[in-house]
Amino acid sequence: MANSSDLNSRPASAFLNADAFRTGYDVDLVRSQNRYRDELSKCADYVDFHIGINGVWSATTKGGADVSSYERIGYHAYSADLLQAALDSDCAFIVHRVENGTIVDYDLRELQADAAGGRASWDLVEV
Repeated sequence: MANSSDLNSRPASAFLNADAFRTGYDVDLVRSQNRYRDELSKCADYVDFHIGINGVWSATTKGGADVSSYERIGYHAYSADLLQAALDSDCAFIVHRVENGTIVDYDLRELQADAAGGRASWDLVEV
């Protein structure tokens, strides 16, 4: 299982591969599939999905409500299934990282498109 500093040091592009965030506790395939299905349904109501500099996720619903979590992607069991659901949804996806002492916001959708097209672009998102 990854430790906090390892998870926090991963680049934004690492979040394109949900399997890289599986924990040693993600052993029940049925539970994993159920979590993915449930989270994909919830993500359909999100306008945006964020992963903070500490790996904790949050979101904003279409109704304007803010959803916050204590759950760290890659640290808590079955959080990789949530990550995959967010990747498979249509909501905006922003990953916040600290680089040279500054918080930088990455548009994961753009990184996804660039990865699919074979380019490596790191354009920043205006937030």
